[in-house]
Parts: sequence; C-alpha cells; structure tokens
Amino acid sequence: MPLDCPTLKSTLDTLAEKREALRLAITEAAETGDFDTARTLEAEVGTLLASLRETMAPAILDASCELFKQDFLGPEAIGETFGFAIDRNDIPLIPFSKQELEEAAKKGFQLILDWDTFPDGTPMTGKAMTERLGGTTSDGGKILFDTDWYENEDFFTKETPKKGWRLVKIEATHTSENYLTQTDSLRKEIEAEYAGKQIPKIYEDAFTEYEAKKPEIERLWKDYNTNWKQIVEILANLKLTALTRESFSELLQRMVVTEKKTKKKLLPNTHAWTRSRSSGGDLVSVGCFGAGGAGVNGYGPRNADGVLGVCSSRRV
Repeated sequence: MPLDCPTLKSTLDTLAEKREALRLAITEAAETGDFDTARTLEAEVGTLLASLRETMAPAILDASCELFKQDFLGPEAIGETFGFAIDRNDIPLIPFSKQELEEAAKKGFQLILDWDTFPDGTPMTGKAMTERLGGTTSDGGKILFDTDWYENEDFFTKETPKKGWRLVKIEATHTSENYLTQTDSLRKEIEAEYAGKQIPKIYEDAFTEYEAKKPEIERLWKDYNTNWKQIVEILANLKLTALTRESFSELLQRMVVTEKKTKKKLLPNTHAWTRSRSSGGDLVSVGCFGAGGAGVNGYGPRNADGVLGVCSSRRV
C-alpha cells in the first residue's frame, strides 16, 4: 500500500490524542478502581498502531532494500536461505532513522533482520541452522570447518539470535587489539558517529556503566592469569558489548544468509570476536570462511593478533 501522507498525519495525530487520553484514564483508574475506559482506549491505541504498521512497514522495507541493495538482509533473505516465509505482521519495524540508515550504507554496514525461530517453533541455534542447511553452503562447501570442540557447547546448541533489526559492519576491524581495547574502540566509533548530535540514551547508559566497571577490569587485569575469567564475565555482560558485538548465532546466521543471497563468504581472512562464551570461559570468534567451512575459536580477552577483529554492530 503506498504512503498517503495526509492520512498518515491524521492517524499519527489521533494516536497521540488517544495515548494521552489513555495516560489520563490510567491515572484516574488508579484512584477509582474503574479500568473500563482505560481498557477501551488501550484497545483503540493497539488498533491504530496495527494500522500504522500495515501502512508504513512495506514502504520502509522497500526503501531500505533499495538503499542497502545486496547488503540488505531482510525477511525475504532469511526465508530464501532457510526455506520458509515470514509473516509480515511478525516483522519488527526498522528502528533506525533515515539519516542513520543513509550514513550506515555509506560506511559499509549491512542492515539485517536477526531471526530466532523456525516456523515449527524450533530455536534457530547454530546447530539447528547448520543442520537445516545440510551443513553446506550454496556452492557445496562446508558451513563450519570442524565442530568437534564445541558440538555440545551452549553457544552452539542453545543460543539463538536476538530477534530484531541491526546494523553491522560487513567485515572485521580493530584487529591486533585485545578485547578490552576493542571495546574502547567501539565506544569511540559511536562517539564519532554522533559528534555534534545527541547520543541516544541507550548508548549513554552503556558508556556510564562501562566507565563505572572499567577500574575493576583494570585492577583485575594486573593479575590477568588469576582473574581472566572474571574479566570475561564483566566484559561479556556489558551493555556496550550487547549493543556493539554480535553473538555467535547472530554472526553465523548473517554469514549463511549473506552467502545464500550474494554467493560471497564473509570474513575470508579474518575472525570476528563475538560476545558469546565457551563453557571454559573463552570468548568465541568465527571467521576464515572458505570452502572448508568457517573456523570457530575461543580466546581469553588479552589475546591480540592481526587476524582477530570485531564486526561493529548497532542496536537501538
């Protein structure tokens, strides 16, 4: 359905009025105990939101696809890779502004929809995705090089992508940096992107948490061999890490969907460090994706070499 701007404005105005009326009704109901009016208004707000989704979502998806072209991994790419259709009513709205999307497209980001379950309810774990594809890429190569060491690890058998839209750098950067230094670099990237503009609160809160925890990380780092698992625990659970690093399952899904759509294998010569951890405490990396399959390794946070980088990710 094409966008009808006057109708859209009218719907938005009505939605704003209904939401304010709902707020007042909830306040009144808290005093009187009568929630009937509030429930009616809540249903009306839900109907208006559904109407907006019906009107705007297809246009936004089409515009994003045109902007990112081969680097747009939306519901069709997911469906074509794994052999199922995604109901458009289940697709979240893209949360990024037009300006954010345009700038990301210029800087070599992909816009991707992470998906968490198959239609039959099976979680889209790394193991399930690999098995669903028969362990092979579209050119007959292997998806994963060797799963022996992690075939029973939670990051492979239980972890699923976090459903929603995400921007992510196509290839790994910040190689030759340890995990902590990479975290500093990821923060600086975001600060540079929002230079002269208001940084979203979600990132401000992440920065505040990181600054509060960094002295403890640095203290533990002084006796790294004793404390490295504690360091991993802190770094892996940072809000900043959740916002800027992929999990193993998210990266694997992105790699196989990209390969299916473009016939291009991501990370052919590098590894990307994720936020996922092995049972032994190592931070998991994936990369060197060739005909023999992608390698999966685990490292302590002090490790740094020219192959191990990070694919900078963005959520809002």
